[in-house]
Amino acid sequence: MRVTRGAFLVDDPFQKITEFLDKQVVNGFLNLAIPIAILSIIGLTLAAYMSHDEHSKAKFKSGLFYVCGVTVVLLLSRVIVGWLKFNIH
Repeated sequence: MRVTRGAFLVDDPFQKITEFLDKQVVNGFLNLAIPIAILSIIGLTLAAYMSHDEHSKAKFKSGLFYVCGVTVVLLLSRVIVGWLKFNIH
């Protein structure tokens, strides 16, 4: 009596881990990070507007540049990850 190898294989455990990381951890992080980044943009804009010192104003503007860049990456991260998954498989 011959038994095929596929009969004894269980579900791929890495598939469950990947789904957990993708659906819960990453989405939870993005749901938290995007509003924080948007509030940071608003705060830095107000701080740059209300600052009277030119050195401080320049620092706020440079911080605003980096926070806007991070926000764009966060907003595009789902598209980037989807593109990477499609091209890897």
